[in-house]
Amino acid sequence: DVYKRQIENILSAVEEMNAPNYGRSLAADLMFTPTAAALGQDPSTWTSWSKAEEERYFSTAAAAAQLSTGHRLVLTDPSVSVITDDRFQYDATYTLTINHSRPEVPTGAQGRLIWIIVQGDDGLWSLSEWTDRELGGAVSWSDLKAAFSR
Repeated sequence: DVYKRQIENILSAVEEMNAPNYGRSLAADLMFTPTAAALGQDPSTWTSWSKAEEERYFSTAAAAAQLSTGHRLVLTDPSVSVITDDRFQYDATYTLTINHSRPEVPTGAQGRLIWIIVQGDDGLWSLSEWTDRELGGAVSWSDLKAAFSR
């Protein structure tokens, strides 16, 4: 399945905390929807969230994690829907671990993500829409993004 390589690229980028590869996985017009809790805590963080903010958060996290290993993104219970030939929806539960050096920021997050992965005019696949859902009050990926974007 063609979209699977895109998911593997994101998994590898997180495991390696490789900001350039992470950025290459994102569509230019990335739309991110945070969890309701993250949105409620700080709505201004999310009003103009775009690919640039996504790359900035990840670069900051990567810098804080550069002396550590064991970063992981585990996706479980996935379901895939074909929307059109060049558009897929990938829905999964995630557990994210980023072993970084900032004591005020958690190293783990979990939740449910919905990714819309699209094929561009150049034939390459990228993550175009991302919705984060909380899982029973756990720290979410949105919470980590907010923390590393401050």
